[in-house]
This record gives sequence, C-alpha cells and structure tokens, in this order.
Amino acid sequence: DGVPDSCQISDGSLADCDLDGVPDSCQIVAGASDCDGDEVLDECQIAAGDGDCDENGVLDICENSGVSIYSTVLSPPTPISDTDPPAVSTVSVTDIGNIDDVDVMVDLTHSWIGDLQVTLQSPSSTLVILHNFSGGSTSNIQTTYDDDGGPNTTVPTEPLSIFDTSPVQGDWTLTVSDGFPFDSGTLNSWELIVEIAGAGL
Repeated sequence: DGVPDSCQISDGSLADCDLDGVPDSCQIVAGASDCDGDEVLDECQIAAGDGDCDENGVLDICENSGVSIYSTVLSPPTPISDTDPPAVSTVSVTDIGNIDDVDVMVDLTHSWIGDLQVTLQSPSSTLVILHNFSGGSTSNIQTTYDDDGGPNTTVPTEPLSIFDTSPVQGDWTLTVSDGFPFDSGTLNSWELIVEIAGAGL
C-alpha cells in the first residue's frame, strides 16, 4: 500500500503478534496458518492460551467438525432439456466457519444422463464439475457425490476437496446443463452436506 510495514506495525494499524516484523495479514496471505479465519496467526492464539490440548500446533476449535445439511426440494421440479436454460438452484448458508469436507446429494430424472453436466459453485465462485456428460443412455441421477466413494455414492468428475478450508457462508449454486437434443428431465432436489471446522466443539 506504499507505506512501510514497520511504520504501520509501530502505529498499531497492522498487527504483528509474533513480533517478526512482518504483518500477520501478509503472513496469512503467504500461507501461515489461520484455521479459524479470524486474521490472527494460530501460533499467536495458542501462545496466548487458546486451546491446543494435544499440543500439535492446531487450535482445538479447528480439529472438531460438525456436519450440517442444507436441503432444497424444488416444487415444481425444474425442467432439464436442451431447449430450456440450465436448471439452477441455490442454497444460502448462514453458518460461519471453514470447510473440512463437502458432499452433494443430487436427485434428478432424465432419460439420458450422458447429455448432462452437473456443477457446484461455492460462495467464492469456485466451480467443481460433479457429472460431465458421462453415463450414456442411463436414466436418472440419484446419488451422493463424495470424494471418498462408498455404497450409494459417486466419485465426482472433479474433487470436492477443492472447497476444503474455504469459508462455508454464502450462496451455493447447483447447475444442470443439457447439451444434446431429444431427451429431457427435471431437477427434483439436492442437498449440500458440509463438515464445518469447529462446529462440533
């Protein structure tokens, strides 16, 4: 910003909790740990007595995750076809915290899922492709997209772990696009399943 860091640290306009002459905000941007997103270095919080009961250098609040589920049932269901705009549905998350893990349940009917692309966009505009024109003439998608796989789940085309550590709060958008003619369907419902750091403390 054109002002020497040392001057801003001296006058108190920039924090330097570890007294290394580098503003905390610059260290965080460069990758220093701020797992709870409060713009204070975790090492300073631990030194000040914030919880690190297992002494592993990670704040206890960031090691305890709680699962939150945000469900949307579309009534009436949103049409999916190449003659309609993409089916778009948004859920607004008011919880505060950083993401440990994301899964997505999708329920849609369509007579040829090879026609479809399904994407999820986070509040920070990061986009992950869940389904990308695969499956050929198979009908319908009724599954939970989960990086880990397992019974009744599908591994997404792109990893949902891209969202990990980012803030959960804001609008999440699911989009279903139909790229080919003749077949059609509807988006019926979907769920965003999120583990939020600290929510299980």
